[in-house]
Amino acid sequence: LATMVDSSTFSKREAEKAEILRRKSHGVPLGTALVRSRMVLVYTALIAVPTGLAFLWTGGKTELSKEELMQTPTWKRLKHSKASFE
Repeated sequence: LATMVDSSTFSKREAEKAEILRRKSHGVPLGTALVRSRMVLVYTALIAVPTGLAFLWTGGKTELSKEELMQTPTWKRLKHSKASFE
């Protein structure tokens, strides 16, 4: 004989399955979406804020002319080190 399933148990299982399907059809739960949106904001700030501060620090300049580069201590140090190797 096949075992009889209690109708209340069967309906409870069906309700649980229906709830799972309903959640899947709606995609990401609201709590997860909020956490992900906060992560997007945090990582955006981690990238954008230092970039913006560096841009402001340099006065909007992103490169040096050849003359400006030749006046830097790094260029002078490089020039002297090449002369010592020759």
